[in-house]
Amino acid sequence: MGDHGDMANTKKLIFAFVPLLLLAFLAAVAGEAFLRTRYEGTAAINGVTQWQAAEWGDLTYHWDIYHPVLGWTNLPGYEGTDDIPFEVTINSQGLRGTKEYAKQPPDGIQRILVFGDSTVFGEEVDDVETIPAYLETRMTAVEVLNLGVHGYGVGQTALHIERDGFAFEPDRVVVVYLSYGFLRDRLPNFFHAKPTFELQEGALLIANVPVPEFSREPWLVRHSYSAAWMWGWNNRRKPMLSRRLSDQLAVTSAILDRIQENCDQRGVPLTLVHISAWHTLSQIDTDAVERERLALIRKTLRERDVDFLDLFPFLHEQYKQFGSELVATHGHWNARGNQLIADRIAAHLAQLERTIESPATTRTRASGVGARIGKYQ
Repeated sequence: MGDHGDMANTKKLIFAFVPLLLLAFLAAVAGEAFLRTRYEGTAAINGVTQWQAAEWGDLTYHWDIYHPVLGWTNLPGYEGTDDIPFEVTINSQGLRGTKEYAKQPPDGIQRILVFGDSTVFGEEVDDVETIPAYLETRMTAVEVLNLGVHGYGVGQTALHIERDGFAFEPDRVVVVYLSYGFLRDRLPNFFHAKPTFELQEGALLIANVPVPEFSREPWLVRHSYSAAWMWGWNNRRKPMLSRRLSDQLAVTSAILDRIQENCDQRGVPLTLVHISAWHTLSQIDTDAVERERLALIRKTLRERDVDFLDLFPFLHEQYKQFGSELVATHGHWNARGNQLIADRIAAHLAQLERTIESPATTRTRASGVGARIGKYQ
């Protein structure tokens, strides 16, 4: 009887645990499924990834190269021989286009550096159809250097300006960004692993540098979203980021302060240009939440003590008039859209010169204030 009783108790325990195990299994599956809908890859949780060519739709970014501080940058000497539908050339200095640049611009030529993400780089258009390329054709006695890198947040651009920009001895720095390009800075991964930017007791904190080139986490943590959530490197060391727009924009403001301070220290004027992507423009009239978010972004940028050009109203009107005629296959501005943006930037810079200078005044690099911008054609 004793043995039979023990067996009966064991069966009861087994039958009692089976539902619990089944529930635990279903909970794990549900948790994994939820995390997979929320995050694009375990790297979005861990902040680390195996380096590989980034992809977006049917486009592969063969011109990316790993960078320990910036995360990635343009591959010097790249020529678009891969199967992509537009011409991409990266010069030996890592700039978009075929032209090579001396340390200093030629006599009588003023130099403008344009920084930003894929919009500045000129994704989906040829080398001569980018915003910087068109900007150069619309001004006289000016050379415009394209230092755009696809996927960059403002923080990466700030580091890019510091590390590479001032070496070209610019007369002006222009930073062009999409509305929501300002919200990438706190992410540990966007296309590739990248530096992260946070505020700590009011000070800007840069982390995840050197940027990991490959994951050192166990296989399970790299492939299971649930495991990454529970045991992932970034999750152990850092709380979940606040998703409040105000918190994200506070970080953006601190980064913009850093850019402005660096330009001021070197006597280089700074212009910040805000543009919007087609999908934002297509939603703004019908989506109240989108309008509110965009209004807060624009308000944050307008309140800064910096030369600021807000192209949202202009692009909104252009999009309502021309729609998809200005948009490339994957949603970037096409050549015609880039021309419109370049026209407005050139006109703004020309007006800025007329406003801050009298006809008898000529600025030079030696003055530490920056050089005179060429005349708008």
